[in-house]
Amino acid sequence: MIQGFDGVIERSPGLRIGYLPQKVYVNTLMPLTVERLLRLTQNPADADIDRALEQTEVAYLKHRQVRSLSEGELKRVLLARTTLGRWSDDADDVVQEAFITALQRIDDC
Repeated sequence: MIQGFDGVIERSPGLRIGYLPQKVYVNTLMPLTVERLLRLTQNPADADIDRALEQTEVAYLKHRQVRSLSEGELKRVLLARTTLGRWSDDADDVVQEAFITALQRIDDC
């Protein structure tokens, strides 16, 4: 049993936490491109979409139908979606390394 603990949890201003489920159900009847999926709940600039897809190494999927993606491709696209507007070209090395490690874990699935 885990014992109680005392302490304070501080949240950084503007911190957003995303969730990427292990399994995602995709309705195969719905015609939806990867680009459209990335625009569903926000309106990112084309350059932001391209950058997010490049960072997750799936830029070649931009115009493909989501229903035609493999599980690994879909995970990378969803990961790209979570990074929209949150990455800059000057992200520090620690953040970049953590991101690359996360991509490698997806590849191992």
